[in-house]
Amino acid sequence: MRVIGRIMDNPKSEVYISFMYRDINRFKDHPHFEQHLDELFGCTAWREGMELENVNERKTFFYNLYRSQLKANGAQYVVCFELYEGEQLVYAIFFGTKNLVGCDKMKQAIWKVAPIGDFRFRGNQLGQLILGSDLVDFFLLEEAIHKEFGQKGWQNIKNVEAFVMSDATDFHSGHLKVKTLKPMEASGRIEVKKGTRKKQGTYPNGTLLRFI
Repeated sequence: MRVIGRIMDNPKSEVYISFMYRDINRFKDHPHFEQHLDELFGCTAWREGMELENVNERKTFFYNLYRSQLKANGAQYVVCFELYEGEQLVYAIFFGTKNLVGCDKMKQAIWKVAPIGDFRFRGNQLGQLILGSDLVDFFLLEEAIHKEFGQKGWQNIKNVEAFVMSDATDFHSGHLKVKTLKPMEASGRIEVKKGTRKKQGTYPNGTLLRFI
């Protein structure tokens, strides 16, 4: 983590990291492994995770700790995806950047390459979302957007786009307008302020939305 911090001191740098959780879990009881984990996380807080008996809770703890440490060491956005072979976790990917567009582009790239054969990428923000699947339920994105903006009144489309582009969701900007906002408007879940667009079902710059 100290090395990553030095890299992120460069304002235009990004990091792409294979996080080998299976190995961390496998060697968690080995006394000589503690120093390596101190260096990996840049702190000793990982020891708290070792006390968790539930496997999923332990993994979530380590992921959240690593994400928070990346942000503490210079990353503004941290994207995390898991690679599975069948039902077996191979590793997790952490991507850290200071650039919102870079965050969105990485998510687009991951969605584009998944799935490949027996391998699957799974999102980390919204449960077991399998990326690239034809069966993706964009209602998950609808719910995330509604939770973020539902109580905030009129929102410029740019604010909604920035939320989807960020590390707050596993989705990317290409999923927003046609796949999410248009169905939400058709079902009465959003209202578009009159005069902020010319054509129904489109959301150009300057469009104001209210989530009902």
